[in-house]
Amino acid sequence: MKACPSCGSRNQRDNIFCPMCGHSFLDEPEKHVADREAPHLIVRRGGRREVTVLIVLLIIVLGLGAGLTSYYVSRQIDRSSLVPVKSGVVFKCSRCGKLYKERVANLWVKKSDQIDYGVETATGLCYTCKYGPLVGGYQDMFMSLSKKGYYHGFATDIADPAAVFINANPALFPASSVDRVAAVATRVDPRLILKDFQQYAGKPVAVTATIVGFEVVTVPGGGTATYLQLEPVGNKDPANLELLALYKGTAPVLKGDTADCYLLPSDLVAYHSKKGDGKAILCIAMFLNPVRTP
Repeated sequence: MKACPSCGSRNQRDNIFCPMCGHSFLDEPEKHVADREAPHLIVRRGGRREVTVLIVLLIIVLGLGAGLTSYYVSRQIDRSSLVPVKSGVVFKCSRCGKLYKERVANLWVKKSDQIDYGVETATGLCYTCKYGPLVGGYQDMFMSLSKKGYYHGFATDIADPAAVFINANPALFPASSVDRVAAVATRVDPRLILKDFQQYAGKPVAVTATIVGFEVVTVPGGGTATYLQLEPVGNKDPANLELLALYKGTAPVLKGDTADCYLLPSDLVAYHSKKGDGKAILCIAMFLNPVRTP
């Protein structure tokens, strides 16, 4: 058995794709024979020993070349027997008719199996019809950025508690002053949010962080928002904690600034990168207050 690097589900060793999330094992890096460390050989000058060693090395090189060529050809034959398909579900609002969410993956499957794959349509209520236009607007922003490759390409949904809070407190998104958000936010170590997201979802928090990523992006409807990557001050292992935020409009901070960030935890996004599997805390920024650091 082998574990899927995207969703963690167990797969048969000869599986080409994960049946749970569609992850392709074909695109995973493989260790070639040529990458293995060759035994250390000492070649002395003169005599038959040098000739013998050279002949051995020549045989090894020729053998590796033939093996890699055979591997490459068989690899191309395997790929040529596959065809691209789309598989998953799109969600259509039963009230307004909007396609408000999609979970569709692009897969490569055997030609004989392609009839087993397709895109189905499910019905439900979109975020605008369920929670109001402000929540629907934020969800549209998240979906738009996800399709463009943000959040490591994973789709995201605003958690229900966060949607309820936004709908009940529209004046805080964004807030006009720090006093308004400070009155409702709790200062917290973001590692606790990662550990127990359900406890903090939809509850305003305050985190002092350095802005390590800053980008103004265009969102659906022609407006702008600021995509932020935050590194909490004092975090000793930033590789194990990714804190992302979306601010409606142009944020009053720049890359390199340190700020008191008043955030609403809205989703926990799973991702797979070269550093390994991890979780990103995705928040909506209510207020960003630059602070001076000693």
